[in-house]
Amino acid sequence: MKVTHGWMLVLALCSPVALSDLARTGRDPFQPAARHTVDGDEIARWRLEGVIWDTAGWSGWLSAPGEPWLMVNVGDALASTGWTISAIDEHGVLVEKSVVDATGQARHWVRTLPVARSSRHGAIR
Repeated sequence: MKVTHGWMLVLALCSPVALSDLARTGRDPFQPAARHTVDGDEIARWRLEGVIWDTAGWSGWLSAPGEPWLMVNVGDALASTGWTISAIDEHGVLVEKSVVDATGQARHWVRTLPVARSSRHGAIR
């Protein structure tokens, strides 16, 4: 008996392994995966205005439209966004956010807010 490649594909897709994967993920594997957003990526509205170093370490100054500037240190939570300041240096601030989505899968995002530079000789503001 000759088996064509088309039948092998049908058999593979109807296998218990393939069907259990469909049931586990809850999405149609033949449709494009949904783009995961981070709550509208609310971190994009925050801007790093500058950083400062003293003997205690680096601190950053962040601003967002309609809000006062915020001084942050490593470990601080960024308002009610769920983002946490994980690192600060002369190049910028690193923020991270971890959530568990509706399917129970853990998601982790990392963003860098670079130091804003003025138009005068590339000086840090």
